[in-house]
Amino acid sequence: RTYNISDSMLQQFSLFDDRIPGWQIWSAGAAIPTTYGKLISSVGNEKIYEYSFVIPKNFNSTSPQQYQNIFGGKHYRVLITAVVSGIAGTSSSVSVDDYSDGLFSIEPNDTCVDSDGGKNYYTKGSVTEINQYTNWAPNTFPDMCVADNILGNLAEATCAQHSDGTYYGKQIYYTCPFGCSNGACLPAPSVTVLSPSGSTLVQKQQTTITWKTQNYSGLVGLDLYQNDNFIVNIVTNISDTGYYIWTVPITLSGSGFKIKAVLLNTKAGSVADFSDTPFNIIAQPVPNCTDSDGGKDYYVKGTVKINNTSYIDYCSGSVLLEYSCPSQQDSSTGIYSAVNVDPYVCVNGCENGACKKTSDCSYRYWYDDTSKVCGYKQFCGTYIYNGLKTFTTKEACESSLESIGCLNVITYAKNPSTGECRVHLNSCGILPGWVKVDSCPTSTQPITQNSQLSILYASLFQLLEELELLKK
Repeated sequence: RTYNISDSMLQQFSLFDDRIPGWQIWSAGAAIPTTYGKLISSVGNEKIYEYSFVIPKNFNSTSPQQYQNIFGGKHYRVLITAVVSGIAGTSSSVSVDDYSDGLFSIEPNDTCVDSDGGKNYYTKGSVTEINQYTNWAPNTFPDMCVADNILGNLAEATCAQHSDGTYYGKQIYYTCPFGCSNGACLPAPSVTVLSPSGSTLVQKQQTTITWKTQNYSGLVGLDLYQNDNFIVNIVTNISDTGYYIWTVPITLSGSGFKIKAVLLNTKAGSVADFSDTPFNIIAQPVPNCTDSDGGKDYYVKGTVKINNTSYIDYCSGSVLLEYSCPSQQDSSTGIYSAVNVDPYVCVNGCENGACKKTSDCSYRYWYDDTSKVCGYKQFCGTYIYNGLKTFTTKEACESSLESIGCLNVITYAKNPSTGECRVHLNSCGILPGWVKVDSCPTSTQPITQNSQLSILYASLFQLLEELELLKK
């Protein structure tokens, strides 16, 4: 712009650029105000102008007024020149210049941001790009798993740069060695032994071996080591359940034991882990409590001995006080703290420190005044009557009969009135009025046959009674 000013005013003419603050970052494509162009205010001889323009995309280091290596970067300032011509008394023109007080930088506004920091195959991320190819609108796309192919099974989103310097997002393919899930590579299979670790195990007792795995669903093997030396294979080819119940062998004892868990079929080769801390194995302690009836047996009278003291089962009316050893003991010493006592109501009554098994019925051998032959049957309630004798064994019954002269031998007797002859199982079975004889005559064939049948029936009946006794 040309100003017609007097020579006396020349020294007072100046141009100030005070609208551009220092160290402001401007983006390419943004409107930049400068003190030139549109008059926005006028006070006396001072006029303030404004001009807006767009920094071109191809703005580069060859642009004028660039200052290199100032504070480690490329920085710029604005130069404004006013050409004053037609000064009174002269035909020449005068130029008045001024620079912006502070330096500023110019950077592109195309961006690309990768949320997982770049090519991170084991973390799912996404890329957001803004550039002229997206019409300056955000465009986001994530890492994703794809079907296995020659390029790979993971499409990893990442940032790149065009030849013109524009940043943009793209996908590259990568083959995850152990598979891909939810936009990221799966880690290598691993196993961690959780227990036992740093504990004390007891021979012949059960303990639970536990472990955990990552990215694995195959078979597992468990081994026992002592001081880094292999001792025994505990189990092979079990499912990856995370636990195994192991009964500690009686042959093992000492310290420095560790469990080794092995993954048996992985793409990563041999994968294993040991217990973090060695554990001990001790001998099974001798218990200080014994129970003669083997525990809570309400139908057998027993005695419990604990800490050198005896406790005997006893009855209190129909209630049985049943003693037994405690269920818990110190795993390292085997010491029981106190005896257990269990009050138990016997349904059929209590007698001599034990419950009765039945009500009032029992099977016994017997004879009476009318049948002096040992029989066997069940007696219930009050079964005693005049002449009845009962015994728990057959031998006792036969011995009693012999004591009263009833020998357990075949005896023959004859009816004098009719001449009938009969065979009896003992000498006490002869009917009144009959006479004992040495034998029955062979001429009385029917009588002899009946006698033989009587002997056979009596023997069979006795045999059946004995079999019934065995069942009971």
